[in-house]
Amino acid sequence: MNNAKGFTIIELMIVIIILGLLVTIALPNFISMKNHAREAGTLSSAHTLQLVTEDYAAMHSGTYSVAAGDLTPMLPGGGLMTNAFTDAASEPQFGAPAAGPGQVGLEGVMVGGNMAGYRITGYGRSAVIITLSNI
Repeated sequence: MNNAKGFTIIELMIVIIILGLLVTIALPNFISMKNHAREAGTLSSAHTLQLVTEDYAAMHSGTYSVAAGDLTPMLPGGGLMTNAFTDAASEPQFGAPAAGPGQVGLEGVMVGGNMAGYRITGYGRSAVIITLSNI
């Protein structure tokens, strides 16, 4: 009588095929959720920059600034924000629109030769996902 214990090669192959199918189904969902989370981080950075810009204007009699020297010290931690896609402390892009994944750009809006406001853009995985402006 044969009392060998263990799995047959067929049983092991069936388990491997089932695991492969589960990975095939789960991996695209994981990547999609990861991109959504990164874009949410970009949205959060854009909103934080908007609050800092409005706070600066409130402290300076309604005068807006898009200068890094004026706004960077007011950002959380007193420095640049982290890009949600690259994890580098590189945001925002002062004086320019957002142009790459995770970037947040801050541009001044000129009316009659005077800085009348601002435009903040946030770039997602492949396109601008948010534009905030006071004009």
